Amino acid sequence: MTQLCTPAPASAADPSRRLRIALVNQPWDYSLPPQQTSLSIWSYQVARVLADTCDMVVYGRKRADTPPVEAHDGVTWCHIRDRWDSRITHWLERFGGRRPITAPLVASQWYGREYATRVARDIAARGCDLALVFNYSQFAPILKRHNPNLHVVLDMQCEWASQLDRTMIARRLECVDTVVGCSAYIADKVRQRYPHFPGECKALYNGVSPAQFAGAPATPADHPRVLFVGRVSPEKGLHVLIDAFARVVERLPDARLDILGAQAACPREILVDLSDEPRVQALGRFYDDRSYHDHLVAQIERLGLTEHVIFSGFQPHAESVKHFRQAWVLSNPSLSEAFGMSLAEGMAAGIPVVATRVGGMVEVVDDGVTGRVVPPDDPAALGDALVQLLGDAELRARMGQAGRQRAIDCFSWQRIAGDLAALAAQARTTRTEPRP
Repeated sequence: MTQLCTPAPASAADPSRRLRIALVNQPWDYSLPPQQTSLSIWSYQVARVLADTCDMVVYGRKRADTPPVEAHDGVTWCHIRDRWDSRITHWLERFGGRRPITAPLVASQWYGREYATRVARDIAARGCDLALVFNYSQFAPILKRHNPNLHVVLDMQCEWASQLDRTMIARRLECVDTVVGCSAYIADKVRQRYPHFPGECKALYNGVSPAQFAGAPATPADHPRVLFVGRVSPEKGLHVLIDAFARVVERLPDARLDILGAQAACPREILVDLSDEPRVQALGRFYDDRSYHDHLVAQIERLGLTEHVIFSGFQPHAESVKHFRQAWVLSNPSLSEAFGMSLAEGMAAGIPVVATRVGGMVEVVDDGVTGRVVPPDDPAALGDALVQLLGDAELRARMGQAGRQRAIDCFSWQRIAGDLAALAAQARTTRTEPRP
């Protein structure tokens, strides 16, 4: 197998050399624009910030038009070609038999195995100090096998670590040095489920670019506008938001709801079937012969909201800014949410946000200061909060200003990158012999 990188690494014990950090995207994520997901945006932004002080390498899936390795913005970008992983996945889907609910295909030790092995060998050649891996715990043993002294960070951006088979995850955590969650909510769930894990569990938030959203939002006086940003998927609670918006229109007849996001429903087996939350389990009703989008369209027609709700579809991240600038309020009505990226973006854009009291969203929004937090699956409470903000320009301005400052202080890429660099520096300082 061809190695991506061949230079002999300098001594990892040399404290004078720059830290070497690897960011390992999910095996189906592209590292570079334009085909980025929220997680590959995370690695892209953090790597570019840290490139001035650290040697950064980012791994992701190879596009047809990209070379295996390229360097720009001071970062090395390694693109892994899919040779066998997709074939193995297809074979497992077809012939692998019925899998336990708590061990779906994406959690299999074979899922993304070629990708992880090629990444692990390249990291060994580069002599990295730390590797951060998104979500896929099965990559940790592979990384450690090729890099016994590597500090492996498992970055959980979802609840898999606390939902999947306990014995399977515990075994993989033996090869993990630190677990970070995109919120304290996620990190705490891992610690509670695996109290004997010897490493640290802590929050490492997702980030935003405040400069990208700079400038006061444009708010057409004759069209109060609520913005939703995210996948059109049952756990995002759009059906609740539409019920709430019917209440908004009763009091503000010219209001509009802009839904910005792709029609990409989360597979039932990694959402409804894994969750122990009744409100998430109840979402099974949307997995029938109709898509979730079709359910929403029928709901909109039934409520007489056809002229009030706009499906804007997916738009590249950079182009979505115009929707934020046209919005009066941003709402995330999710029923399951690890962090709530759109909330941080809404605050960076200087608009108030309305979230539900779910998962990590309560860590993002300062209730009553940068927006409102309401109970989940409660159209009445959500509708009342939206009406209050849409009807009070002074309150919107005050909350919008406070939200932007909070985004700068807590969720800027400089802040997130600095937290990761501190973790890497501490890991090198306290490095011990590999675990037996």
